Amino acid sequence: MLLELMAWHGIEEQAEAIQLLILNAHAAGPAGSAPMLATPRHEIAITENVARRIYREGAAEADRLDRAEA
Repeated sequence: MLLELMAWHGIEEQAEAIQLLILNAHAAGPAGSAPMLATPRHEIAITENVARRIYREGAAEADRLDRAEA
């Protein structure tokens, strides 16, 4: 993505691009820079079938560990 940004703006040095990004984010202030630095969060939805499989495999692993300790 950095290389793409550099190409869009004719910047050849990565250090220059990073410096400009930092300066512009800082100039935008706390509220303005917040969207630039926000980490996207993904919604994870586990289906009933997947949940059952995870449970079964976890129970099987717990049984194997119990037998190994005995």
